[in-house]
Amino acid sequence: MKVAFVPLAKWLALGKVAAGEHPAYGWYYTRWLLLETIIMDAEAAFLTQLQGTQFLNLLWRGLGARVGSNTCIFASSLGCEFDLKAIGDDVVLQYQSLVFGHSIEHHSLLLRPRRSRTARRSGHSQSSRPGPWWPVDRSSPPTRPFTPSALAPSGRS
Repeated sequence: MKVAFVPLAKWLALGKVAAGEHPAYGWYYTRWLLLETIIMDAEAAFLTQLQGTQFLNLLWRGLGARVGSNTCIFASSLGCEFDLKAIGDDVVLQYQSLVFGHSIEHHSLLLRPRRSRTARRSGHSQSSRPGPWWPVDRSSPPTRPFTPSALAPSGRS
């Protein structure tokens, strides 16, 4: 029953999340933060028990994410902008990986799409920021965020 509450809370609090910019500490930000808190509590209570199962894939789809076939999610469910998350086929999101479609910059909540290509494996403790596709043949070191500049040859960004 608790599992059904998370998508219900998401759709009631935010509805469909669209890419854009919202003032920090405004009404949208407050609702977004409320939903983050609900997901954080659900993560500690029961979502970690669903990691690696098809039930978590179904939950992410119910929250608005596009999850490909044969995808295995061990990653955290934090980051409530699921409508902006697209995960390709045969993707494995490892434990303690974070897939965020948001950032706080210049007193604004920025929401951007976050996508992963087919046959991608995230690194342990990897976090990904909003932006382009994750590359298939490259990954970022643990605990270091992936950014497009990480792909640039040294000396260029």
